[in-house]
Amino acid sequence: MMALPLTIFFLLPILSAGQVLPSDALPPIDSVCSLIKCNASITYQQNLNQLFLYLHANASLSGFHTATAGQGRDQIYGLALCRPDIPRSNCSECILQAIEVSNRTCCSYYSWYDYCLLRYSTENFIGEMNNTVTIFSESGSLVPEPALFKQQLMLLMANLSSFAASNASGGLMFATGDIRLNASNNIYGLVMCTRDISFDGCRICLRGLIFHANFFTRLSDGRSVTQSCGAMYSIDPSFLHLNVAAAPPPAAPPSAHHSPKETSGTQGLMSKGNIIVAIIVISYLIFG
Repeated sequence: MMALPLTIFFLLPILSAGQVLPSDALPPIDSVCSLIKCNASITYQQNLNQLFLYLHANASLSGFHTATAGQGRDQIYGLALCRPDIPRSNCSECILQAIEVSNRTCCSYYSWYDYCLLRYSTENFIGEMNNTVTIFSESGSLVPEPALFKQQLMLLMANLSSFAASNASGGLMFATGDIRLNASNNIYGLVMCTRDISFDGCRICLRGLIFHANFFTRLSDGRSVTQSCGAMYSIDPSFLHLNVAAAPPPAAPPSAHHSPKETSGTQGLMSKGNIIVAIIVISYLIFG
């Protein structure tokens, strides 16, 4: 079967400071706790509380933060990450909820939500890509044409991953987009990596997720996460909370563009066969 003509958009939306997403969109995808090499002393618990304060205060403002608390055997390393397409208030709420329900006896722990990630460990993991523990979760309705759905989903996710793991993402290591499934439905996707790892690490991590046999089976909504990256999809457009129109494609593909890691810019059009990838102007305001 020939693939349908596709248009894929990578979008970084603008969200106002006052815009708030529903708080009921915060159930955890899953969490993983390891008790290996644990020294859960009173000092450790105090350092963990201090780490949580650092992570919540800073990641709520910037969308991402790494921190450490304590010294020696009681030293703890932590990381908090929020989706760049949600308002600051939802980021703060998600991180706070992750902290409140975390298992404080764990010496290595991470928990993914639709909106955020919380991770901490007594071992220094900052800057190291880790995809050793992978969680796959599916929900929604049965897909009537699973072969076509998977073909379009893989195409969307591969392109989103390439965008997120490059300078084009402006250092956010994040991309959202959609792809046509049939006359009445699109598939909406999201990928993201923790910003402490390299672009190569991000690319490897995401490829390990989306090409895994369990990434998609037969259901319309899916979440797959590891310690360093996550990939999500749905047929529900509200999944991405987007309200951004696509820019018209330019007349011809531009030359390669490389932007600094912490800046944004315009991207062009790439066309091959019946696949069109349109990159709109990135106009992004971090959490309002």
